[in-house]
Amino acid sequence: ITIDLHDGWIGSPEAAAGGSPDAPPQIRVQPHNDITFQVSNMGAVPHAFALYADQAGTELLAASSVLPPGRSEVVTFHFHDDQIAYFFDDQHREQMRGELYVHE
Repeated sequence: ITIDLHDGWIGSPEAAAGGSPDAPPQIRVQPHNDITFQVSNMGAVPHAFALYADQAGTELLAASSVLPPGRSEVVTFHFHDDQIAYFFDDQHREQMRGELYVHE
C-alpha cells in the first residue's frame, strides 16, 4: 500500500474513498496477510506514519521513523482478523489520518 504524506493530508492510490486534502483515505485489505506500507514524505516538513488498533491512537501496531522531506520507508504489519485500523501522521495527527478496513 502506498502512503504519501503531504503537508496537511495523506494520499494513497489504493484508497477507495478520500486520499485528498478534503477527505481521509479509506483502504480495504484482506486479513491473514502481511501488509506492506511504502510510506513517502511528499511534503516540506517532517512526517511520521503510525498504524493503530483504535481510533484514539493509543494501541500502536506499527510505525515509521520521523521522515524528513523526500524520504521513504517501508512498514509491514500482519493482520490476523477482521478489524478497522487507523493510521495517522504522528507529527500532525489532528489533520492527517485515514482508515484501514481489514475484512474478508
